[in-house]
Amino acid sequence: MIVWVVFVGRRLGTYNIWGEAKTQVEGFPNNCHKSYDKREDAENDLRAFHTGGPSPTRGKVYAVFVGRKPGIYSSWYEAKKQVNGFPNNSFRAFKTRDDAEKAVAEFASSSNQVVQNENEDFLNVQLEIQLTISNLKLR
Repeated sequence: MIVWVVFVGRRLGTYNIWGEAKTQVEGFPNNCHKSYDKREDAENDLRAFHTGGPSPTRGKVYAVFVGRKPGIYSSWYEAKKQVNGFPNNSFRAFKTRDDAEKAVAEFASSSNQVVQNENEDFLNVQLEIQLTISNLKLR
């Protein structure tokens, strides 16, 4: 049986019928809801969301690569706070924390390389401009 949780909406809670949950979130700004296969998982996540604590691990871990606070989160609702409304956000779900940690490390090293390359290119262009200006002054 599918259960829906409304985390942010008109009336928070768990719902057995999508139509009831939809009424709580439709048209509500920045609403947050999710369906679950197990009521226990739904209730655990709702409780964790309200207390700000982590939810019990159900096999998914979320890596936020680009967001308010990049890192690894044990529930989608913790991760969503970091990416919702954040321009050009980047995140992904993983089955294990190990996989998420490897992906974050790979992303960090590739991002640093890109930034390094962009900075090197910028410095090279800056140097070329300075040399050109120096050559013009010498003539």
